[in-house]
Amino acid sequence: MAVSLLLLLLAGLLVLLCSAIVRNLGLLAGALPDMERAAADALSLLRSRLTLLVEKLPENLQSTAQHSLSRLFESGMNFTDDAVRALPAVITGFLGAVSGSALTVGTGVLSAYMISLRRPKIQKWLAQRFSPERREAFLLRLAQIRSVVGGWLRAQSVLLLLTFTIVSAGLLILRIPYAPLWAGGVALVDALPVLGSGTVLLPWALISLLQGHLPRALGLLATYACAALARSTLEPRLVGRHLGLDPLVTLACLYLGYRLWGFAGLILSPMLGSIAMELARN
Repeated sequence: MAVSLLLLLLAGLLVLLCSAIVRNLGLLAGALPDMERAAADALSLLRSRLTLLVEKLPENLQSTAQHSLSRLFESGMNFTDDAVRALPAVITGFLGAVSGSALTVGTGVLSAYMISLRRPKIQKWLAQRFSPERREAFLLRLAQIRSVVGGWLRAQSVLLLLTFTIVSAGLLILRIPYAPLWAGGVALVDALPVLGSGTVLLPWALISLLQGHLPRALGLLATYACAALARSTLEPRLVGRHLGLDPLVTLACLYLGYRLWGFAGLILSPMLGSIAMELARN
């Protein structure tokens, strides 16, 4: 009964979340053509202004600068075309991942029911195979690892919620449509610290400035500054507090994890460091 209630609760929350996302994505899809035209106009305006600046350079530098400017915008257009062509492959890969995830979820649900039904037999079998001392040591290590993993998940959830709240508040103050949806996307990008929220907010602010919307550009810059400052200030302390690590050790783990394993190491290295320290203490 407990497993059934928990699964029903999780399924209900997932359905509500997916319906809200699909509804907002449908509204956003209707506004995408206008957004595309606005971005194209902004890029055209940027190119014309840069061309005027190039024309004011000395004659021996104008040809080189004009060639570099043309290469820059051609690369941008090629990137856009490649992204559009790659979209079907991305959708296909996403659908394949969904089918694989469904198999994993189904296996997990069946396992949860089977384990709950056979829990007394499993406990009896384990008691017969392991001495009380070994069971206590194993359970202690398991509790420590569970505490570390739970602390890491709580820390990441708090940082994600913090970024979402700050960006949502900023976009709502600026009266930008679909503010919660945009804030969710920015928060997900910000979860990859090397990219950060500036990957979305800074180009958005530049486009708004070129379109003559100075208040919106300043508001987006202020939103980015608040989100980046809050995350950079709280991440070492928050992650270290939840994982039992010193902020300096947490910062070292983040750096070493990124240098060794890239994005995955940057996200997982504090948790792995905390698990290693807990096991070393015992």
